[in-house]
Amino acid sequence: MNLLGLTTAAQNQLWQRYRDEAQWALTVGENALNRGHAFAIASQQNNFSQDQYAQEVHDSMMGELGSTILAWLFSSGEKSGG
Repeated sequence: MNLLGLTTAAQNQLWQRYRDEAQWALTVGENALNRGHAFAIASQQNNFSQDQYAQEVHDSMMGELGSTILAWLFSSGEKSGG
């Protein structure tokens, strides 16, 4: 304190400034980590949704194909047996 010629009030203000800057740096770092985490979760949810949609499209297509083949087989059987 004597070396730098600071009053007690000036020294307290300086320490408060250091605490504020440290708190700001910590908050900025945590916010960046939280944004990264939120992005990773959203990405995983999006991938799951895409996979689920692709499976639903595939299942629907196979169901329609099966229905069409069965309808064709039964209509062919009626024509040849009739």
